[in-house]
Amino acid sequence: MKKKTIQIFSNIKLINGLNIKTINTGIKSKTREDVTLVVFDELANVATSLTKSKTCAPNINWLKKIKNYGKAKALFINSGNANAYTGKKGYENVLKIVASISKIYKCKEKSILVSSTGVIGEQLPIEKILRALPIITQKKYKNNQCWLSYAKAIMTTDTFPKASYKQISLKNKKYNIIGVCKGSGMIAPNMATMLAFIFTDLPLSSIQLKKMLNSAIEKSFNRITVDGDTSTNDMVSFFSVKKKERVLLEPLNKNDLSKFQNELNEVAKELAKKIVIDGEGAKKLIEIEVNGAKNNSQAKKCGI
Repeated sequence: MKKKTIQIFSNIKLINGLNIKTINTGIKSKTREDVTLVVFDELANVATSLTKSKTCAPNINWLKKIKNYGKAKALFINSGNANAYTGKKGYENVLKIVASISKIYKCKEKSILVSSTGVIGEQLPIEKILRALPIITQKKYKNNQCWLSYAKAIMTTDTFPKASYKQISLKNKKYNIIGVCKGSGMIAPNMATMLAFIFTDLPLSSIQLKKMLNSAIEKSFNRITVDGDTSTNDMVSFFSVKKKERVLLEPLNKNDLSKFQNELNEVAKELAKKIVIDGEGAKKLIEIEVNGAKNNSQAKKCGI
């Protein structure tokens, strides 16, 4: 699995219009990168699905607040600390991260998404993070889109980095779908202890993204379980990366959108399966097929 996974990263074609930055701040260890910043040249359209946990983490409360904006300038992710069950101070720390990134990139605070994963019940080492943000933005990279570094930096108890990649031809042009995720334990239907981020260079509105993401999630992340536990920080975000030269000359028809949805579903399914395969202590992947159900809802109840 590890060898095959690394191969996927080498096959990914770059998406113009976004930059991936990673850095070690010392949250997890002295050597492993633990902060990722994805920055978009232009505001990307975005849709996000969040955990249904009633005790969600402060970053989830922030995402709920900005969810209807539908635009993203930057995505911040830290691993090693979930910033969950941290109360008012935990939320204040999220706001400090948002304010810092907003100042650096001169963008609206509501265009910044924040994601955290790791140890629960501990405050973020906020000073380390705030010191690192100006450094990470100025850091020079040989490759401004190292998806492998991205996938490694968001890992916690994962044993291997997880990604999925598809390329699709529409209107005689090729478009990419790139998915990266983390997760291995506390996995249950309706998502749990998992983060997933999917990017495409196909021009799609935030409304289209939301509809497609909800459909893909229902067939993937909401169909898996490892230990039956739900978590506080789960999220899946789907971005359409903008570039002026990528404007569609001819609108997408139903067949185009259906074709794209099928590929998106496959990316989501591949990511979901990798999470289950990497389940803490898991030795088998079991797939259940339900026949004869009256509808999808009934089938889901029977299967999970």
